[in-house]
Amino acid sequence: MTIVYKLWNTSGLADSCATWARQLIMSLNMTDPFISAVQQETLNLIQSGNHYFITRVMWMVSLTMMTYDYGLTIEDEIQFVWHGNRIALSRILFLANRYWPMANLIINNILLATVATSHTRFCRVWFNAVAYSAFPIHVSIGTIQILRLHAMYSRNRMLLFVMCTLLALDLGVGTVIIGIVAYNIRPVVLPPGFTGCVLSHIAPYAWVYWLPMLIMESLLFVLSVVKSLDSMQNNMKMPHIMSVLFRDSVFYFAGVLGSIVLNFVVWNVARTTLFSAFLP
Repeated sequence: MTIVYKLWNTSGLADSCATWARQLIMSLNMTDPFISAVQQETLNLIQSGNHYFITRVMWMVSLTMMTYDYGLTIEDEIQFVWHGNRIALSRILFLANRYWPMANLIINNILLATVATSHTRFCRVWFNAVAYSAFPIHVSIGTIQILRLHAMYSRNRMLLFVMCTLLALDLGVGTVIIGIVAYNIRPVVLPPGFTGCVLSHIAPYAWVYWLPMLIMESLLFVLSVVKSLDSMQNNMKMPHIMSVLFRDSVFYFAGVLGSIVLNFVVWNVARTTLFSAFLP
């Protein structure tokens, strides 16, 4: 089985190897209780290996995409963000939203590539760290969205209060849910030579974690679209910077909402396969 998994991890023959292994196992004599137990355990091991492969690929793809985006925009960042000595909220939010996810991806990819799956205690600590390290990202993204809408709606204080309250509820509910999910998970030990963490015993209600964010982001997206359409219909003459703000806000909210919808759907329909690949 170790040889099969190494082929799985290092070549493009994952599907054919899995099919061959399943056919071989299913051909065994099922009337023997011992063989039946071995068969089920081996099938579970193959499934865990498949989850392991998908998770490692998704984490590497995420880091590659973020690094590529960083290379494309670093010149603009130096020009518009790094120049100047004044410490502004917008600069802090930008840097947090820019470098915190990248640092997490780099550290987590290194850990997944070096720590053996037999370190189950590490995997539990790792999952908790990944889950709760997303908290600053959610705060920075939510604050940026609220400030955008606050500017679009002429700095309406009541709307600002409502959005801040919703953000606090979103973060609070999400923290409680992910804490319950983290308490119940169990790491899977793969054959020697495999690194990283494969998680099992994932609560069937884990997808609820994304529900408060989905509701809030949907509301923010609708508010941005309504305000933008209202401005266009009334032929409001506005500075170019406000036009850019309206346009980019709609795209920004749509992008954030789309990513949350994707995570929501994946945790709902492919919880056992892609849970670790789509951590917050």
